[in-house]
Amino acid sequence: MGYVTIGVLGLTALVLIASVLFGVIRGARRSILRLILILVCGVGAFLLRNVVKDLLLNLQIEGESFSQVLMSTLGELPESLANLFNSLFDVLFVLIVYLLVFYALRFVTWILVYPFLKLIIRATERKKDIISKKRGLGALFGLLQGLLIIIMAVAPISGMVSSVDRFVQLNFGTEEGLLDEATEEKLNSIGLIGYHDSTVGSIYDKVGGWYLDIVSSTTREDGTKTSLPKMTTTIENTVEVIAVFGSSKDLVETITAEETSEEDRTKALKDFGAKVKEAGDKAKELGENEQTLLNDLAGIAVEIVGGSSGEETVALVGEGADLTAAGQAIIDIGNYYETESIEDEKVAEIVQGFAKNPIMIDILGGQVIEKVAEGDKAKFEEEINKTNLSAERKQKLKVMFGLVAAGGEGA
Repeated sequence: MGYVTIGVLGLTALVLIASVLFGVIRGARRSILRLILILVCGVGAFLLRNVVKDLLLNLQIEGESFSQVLMSTLGELPESLANLFNSLFDVLFVLIVYLLVFYALRFVTWILVYPFLKLIIRATERKKDIISKKRGLGALFGLLQGLLIIIMAVAPISGMVSSVDRFVQLNFGTEEGLLDEATEEKLNSIGLIGYHDSTVGSIYDKVGGWYLDIVSSTTREDGTKTSLPKMTTTIENTVEVIAVFGSSKDLVETITAEETSEEDRTKALKDFGAKVKEAGDKAKELGENEQTLLNDLAGIAVEIVGGSSGEETVALVGEGADLTAAGQAIIDIGNYYETESIEDEKVAEIVQGFAKNPIMIDILGGQVIEKVAEGDKAKFEEEINKTNLSAERKQKLKVMFGLVAAGGEGA
C-alpha cells in the first residue's frame, strides 16, 4: 500500500472518527446544527466556485490578466491542442477553487456562525436536556456529518489524484511513456501510479464520483459541458486512438513485407484491423475539438507506421472519415486471405471501408497485401473506380489488391 493510498485512508479515518467523537461531545442538537452548516458550506462552495474562479483569472499580472498569461503560454500550440489544455486547466482550476471556498466557509461558520447559533440552542434547552444530550444520536449525526465531508471534500481530492494517475500512465503506443524511468519509479514508490485502479481509488470513484462530476463541471468554448472525470476520459480516448498507430508499426511492417507468410499476414491484418476498429469506436465518443486534434496529428500518425500520403493528408476521424469501417475492411481482407472466397457485397464493403478513411490506404498502400483471385479482380476494380478517391489513392488501392503492379500496369 503506497503513501498516497495511506494518506487518503488516513484522512478518511480522521474525518469519520473526529466527527463521531465531536458528535458524542456535542449531543444531538448541536450535531444536527453542524450537519446543516456543512451542507450549507458545500452548496455555498458550489454556487461561488465560478464567481471566485473568474475573479482569480481576471487578476492583473503586469498589465495582463492571469487567463491572458495562461493563453499566451499555449499560443505556440495548434489551436485544437491549446483548446484541450485550456479545458483541462478549467476543470482542474474550478475544482481547486471549490475546495478552497468549501474549507474557507467551514472556517467562517466554525468561528462566527456556529458559536452564535450554539448560544441560541443553549438558551432554548431545558436543564434536563443539557444534562442528557442524547449522545448516541449525537454520534449518529456526527457520523452523517463525516460522510458528508468525505463526499464533499475528500472524494474530489481522491478524484484529482486518480486523474493524475491516469495522465502519467498515458502511452502513445511507443516503448517509452510520458515519464522518464526515474520519475516513474518515484511516483510508483509513493503509490501514485496505480491509485485509480486500487481498492481505495475505486471505492471513492463509485461513492463520490458523481459529486466530483458536478463540482468540477464547466462549459467548454464549443458550448459543451465537461468535468474532470469527463476530460480525463476524453484525453485517454484521444491518446488511445493515436496509440493505435504508435503500437502498430510492427504489424504494418508484417502486412506489407514481401517475405511475410500468408499465415502471419492474415494474423497481422486481423490484429491491425481490430486495433483500428477499436480506435474508431473511441473516436466517435470524442468531441469536435478532440477530433480536430486527431486530424491535426493525422500526418504524424501515417509517418509513425512508415506510411506516406504523397498528397495532402485527409481527415483521420469525423468529416466523413470512419476508422471503424476501415478497421472492419482490414479484418475482412484477412478473412478473404483465409477463405479465398468473397461475395460482391463484401467487396463493396471492403473498398468503401478504405474510401471512408483514405489514411489507411496511405499506411498500407503501395505494397501488395492481397493478390485477389482472378475471378474477383473485376469486382474490386469496379468498386474502386466508383469511389471518390483521388487518382493516386485509387492506384494505391489497386496495387494493394494486386490488380496492377506498383508501376501502374496490369498485374
